[in-house]
Amino acid sequence: MNHHLRVRILLACLAALVVCSAPRADAAILAGTEFSVDIGGSARVLNAIGTPEYDAILMDDSCDNPHLRVRANNKPAIKVSVADTTTPGVQLSSFSLAINSDPYFFGTGDVATDNFTDFIRETMYVDDGVTILGSTLSADMKLLTVNFDGMTAGKSAIFNVDLDVVDDPSMFLYPDFRVVLFGAPVSSMADPTEPGTISGVFTDGLESLTQSTDLTQQTDVPDYFNQYLRPYHVMDAVPVNPDGVEEELSDPFKINFGTLMPDEMGMILEAAKIANNGDTGTIIDVYSYMITGPDADLFKLKNTTVQPGEDLGIQLIGNSPTEMMATFDMTFMGSGDVGMYTADLILKTSAGDVTFPIMAMVEIPEPSTVLLGACGLALLAVRRRR
Repeated sequence: MNHHLRVRILLACLAALVVCSAPRADAAILAGTEFSVDIGGSARVLNAIGTPEYDAILMDDSCDNPHLRVRANNKPAIKVSVADTTTPGVQLSSFSLAINSDPYFFGTGDVATDNFTDFIRETMYVDDGVTILGSTLSADMKLLTVNFDGMTAGKSAIFNVDLDVVDDPSMFLYPDFRVVLFGAPVSSMADPTEPGTISGVFTDGLESLTQSTDLTQQTDVPDYFNQYLRPYHVMDAVPVNPDGVEEELSDPFKINFGTLMPDEMGMILEAAKIANNGDTGTIIDVYSYMITGPDADLFKLKNTTVQPGEDLGIQLIGNSPTEMMATFDMTFMGSGDVGMYTADLILKTSAGDVTFPIMAMVEIPEPSTVLLGACGLALLAVRRRR
């Protein structure tokens, strides 16, 4: 149940060796090479993966304008990283991404200010010593290739791509990358579509090795995507989440009440969700909950009469339908003082504690807040040029 999607794919050295010159005795130097790919709605979040600042940056970037999120997910950031184990002298010379679903193709940005060069937008998150040499697009505009120099062991580069759709009034103009690249269905009545394919070419200057794999199929409909905007008071983390995590428990959400007026109460339905992602038939007991932190008294669970520390009596069955997950509604009781209020919802389970960070901002809105919403609406009214 990956509601916010970070895909991380490790490509082992399983592909056949492509000889570009006469075979050499030391051709095995290409063995052990691998690269990973992370795809998400924020280049800044992707750059923070694996750092102590990751959670804070994810939370910060998730407090964005819902209209701008649509555009961000339409021009996703892609982080390509070469494994530390790659042999010195071997580099990733090119990376390719193929769209395998018929209605979609790669674009070049919608307006000049999108700052695309060729078919990508380079970001500031390119490691020292790495150069993006350029990008090319196939005749059908479905296969994008990015060429590098200096992408050796431990190096990474982040860039954005633009996703387009055929000119059809029934299709949303700014398709979400989870639909285009991971085949997520667009409704509960629709089938998933074919996910994309990634590949990379390693070389030592004389020989090359090509690795490829399909992106992981997403079978659930995203909570908020395309024209289905999230409400301003609802938290929806930037789509970045580990794919194929070993833990049985689903990855927790952050709970964000957004900005509230002084003394205004707020409520989020299904603010916390938890499921058992383990094998069919496995059981995880959810024993109890507690709310801790400096402002714990201001946050309450609303859809249960069980008090903190008392037995919840919830069992999560492995690989069950999403309707069998445990969900909790939460209320912020309000405060007359301006400021940021934080706490943690902790669920005690047989698989360990699961923590949901909570935050609510109380402030007096400025007039520019209204203009921000208006600008967001205007953005979606602009139809991209052909």
